[in-house]
Amino acid sequence: FVNHNQQACGVYQLFQRMTKPVVESNDDYHYIQTNEEWEHDHWINVLQPQIVVYNFYFSGATMPWLTNAKVASQRNRFKQLSLYHEGNVDDKGFDLVLHQNPGNLDPRYHNLPRSIPVYPYISTANKIPTIGTFGFGLGGKGFTRVVEQVMSEYDEAIIRMNIPFAHFGDANGNGARGWANACYNIAASNPKIDLRIGHSLLPQEQLLDFLAGNDINCFFYDDNIGRGIASTLDYALAVNKPIAITKSWQFQHMWN
Repeated sequence: FVNHNQQACGVYQLFQRMTKPVVESNDDYHYIQTNEEWEHDHWINVLQPQIVVYNFYFSGATMPWLTNAKVASQRNRFKQLSLYHEGNVDDKGFDLVLHQNPGNLDPRYHNLPRSIPVYPYISTANKIPTIGTFGFGLGGKGFTRVVEQVMSEYDEAIIRMNIPFAHFGDANGNGARGWANACYNIAASNPKIDLRIGHSLLPQEQLLDFLAGNDINCFFYDDNIGRGIASTLDYALAVNKPIAITKSWQFQHMWN
């Protein structure tokens, strides 16, 4: 299983979460992460795999070195698979594409189940209604919509948000800070709405604790037609707290 190195990336995190249990189950499975073609080639020569699964994103951003020519040159050495996120990868020459939407109806792809983290703890309700959300500070996330909805339903509440900087698309954090400022501006009209926003990229255990500490976790994305399935719900489902979502294309695996 070949991943890239940028941890502040939903594509990276999904692949790592889906492959870790497989790798840990058998010594014949191996996981590497690299941004360099030479390092990939080194491990291919050392491990001599029969199958390689790439965490390839259609734009090439995660693996710019994995060109069509590179895939073609490896075709007789091992089977090449890719995890599908969004966009079009049909012209890459992969032997099989694994779809991360378990409800996908496109026959070109093989569907995979979603990987839900294990969270063994049970948390109690808060004295003051506490509403949470998280995600990278990119477009279409609807963070301000969460604040507006809470303010329309509660005279007093705590809103907790975690909006880290995304390596691809918001490395300088301008998007995340922009969302935060817009949310603070909305919440300022009611001093009993306690808005708390952090920007740390939390390890999985801390992220699950964060979600478990909320009475409900809300994800009010835009329609985002054509975008890939959002991983945020995988974490939110793990902590056994209520979830509120919009009918975004990125939540289509939950619509039914």
